[in-house]
Amino acid sequence: TRCLSDWSSDVCSSDLRSLMETRSGRRFSPAQLEADLEALLHAYERRGYLLSEIQVLDVELTPDMPFRASISLLIREGPRSPLKGIELAGAERTRTGYAARVAGIRPGEPLSTYEPEQIRQRLLDTGHFQQVGTPEVRVEEDSAAVLVIPVEEAPPGLFDVVLGYQPGNGSRGGRIVGTGHLVMSNLFGAGLGASLRLNRLPGQVSRVETEFSDPLLPYVP
Repeated sequence: TRCLSDWSSDVCSSDLRSLMETRSGRRFSPAQLEADLEALLHAYERRGYLLSEIQVLDVELTPDMPFRASISLLIREGPRSPLKGIELAGAERTRTGYAARVAGIRPGEPLSTYEPEQIRQRLLDTGHFQQVGTPEVRVEEDSAAVLVIPVEEAPPGLFDVVLGYQPGNGSRGGRIVGTGHLVMSNLFGAGLGASLRLNRLPGQVSRVETEFSDPLLPYVP
């Protein structure tokens, strides 16, 4: 396999050949060559070259027995596409800015070292999504890239509170009593969390506990 290129990237011929099953000494298969070309294009996509093209220039068969095939490929990688932003398909609450920070994506910069599975797993690890599909890149008319991520959001919180009213007697007015726990997640679509625990029963000391969390704030021990 011989590769001709119009490129200036960090992708070298040895890297390309390592991705191909079509190699010297192996039986030639047109179907395998087609799969190899797809693998090469995905390799360029992960490096931000979304408009790359690969063309089979020539397939020559030697007259000697057994027949041997010599394949020439032309690769046009094109410019690196800048990342315009991300789109959370199916999300109603989550802000794209928060999702981009969690996934390690920086809009405005070229999309490089693109790892779809890593992005998907980072979003799942937040606990704010029940399902996260495989991210896909959509190229706009201005050659900018938009990362489309299908998601199904998790419920916004849990609510387990029992309240009642204790009537007053004499000089003491009535009051609200009860116990419960309220947990809210992904507040304002920014990944914030809050919880409230209430214990207010007759004859006992009233107690209210609240917690607030921001996953993007640095941890200080």
